[in-house]
Amino acid sequence: MKRVAISLCMLLLFAAPVRAQQSAPPAFANDAPVEVTSERLEAKSSPRVVTFSGDVVARQDDLVIYADRLQVLFTGGGEEIETLEATGNVRIVQGASIATGRKGVYERARGIVTLSGEPRVRQGEDFVEGDEVIVYLNEGRSVVVGTGDSRVKAVIHPQEGTR
Repeated sequence: MKRVAISLCMLLLFAAPVRAQQSAPPAFANDAPVEVTSERLEAKSSPRVVTFSGDVVARQDDLVIYADRLQVLFTGGGEEIETLEATGNVRIVQGASIATGRKGVYERARGIVTLSGEPRVRQGEDFVEGDEVIVYLNEGRSVVVGTGDSRVKAVIHPQEGTR
């Protein structure tokens, strides 16, 4: 369960500030306990999957994930998390940073987090939105994608003293 807790926090890296001059934070190395509450927990042994459903709240320190459902898929041996998927009313909060969408997926092997379903990442008055937000954890970079007629939108307010 400790591994689940640490990986849950990886999703919160969405909430990195969107200002261009700031880089994304490194992957979590936080050993603080994670508390997950939900209306239901279901665990399967083959494939090894743990699913939390119904008003899910996963909390570690000041990092919080809210979702209708949170599913954790483990690798074949069941020791490492392969994929973590939050769906339905996803809201990821860390301090003043908030990321929202209908779905958030953390892929451990690829080191990426993808937020979709009208994703929006906000810090204070600044925000970025598009059809998909992809955070490359190992590279410290993010990509926001628009498709078709939908375009990426970002609003960034200058900080005091940078004008």
